[in-house]
Amino acid sequence: TLDIYESFFEEGCHCYFLMDGGLPVGELVLLPEESEVTIKSMAIVPAYRKKGYSRKLLEFAEDNAKTVKVAVNTTNKKAIDFYRKHGYNIVDNKDNLSFMEKSK
Repeated sequence: TLDIYESFFEEGCHCYFLMDGGLPVGELVLLPEESEVTIKSMAIVPAYRKKGYSRKLLEFAEDNAKTVKVAVNTTNKKAIDFYRKHGYNIVDNKDNLSFMEKSK
């Protein structure tokens, strides 16, 4: 069973934990601002990767905003490909970061 628990990570951010059988297997840190949200961090425990958990966290972020933004290191091809696969576009590149977003 997957449950998402909310706690506060830092001022303005919300941290959600994805649980599987009582174990935290993923985390998602969001910074909400009006009708958009910025993904500050998203991670899955290595042993639980390739099971659709990243997609579940991403869908959770998307359910709560009209626009979702994320900054990805330009060398992190796996992350860029993951977001592109889910409809995100690069809107800017700056300081070794690719700024990506998806709007409804």
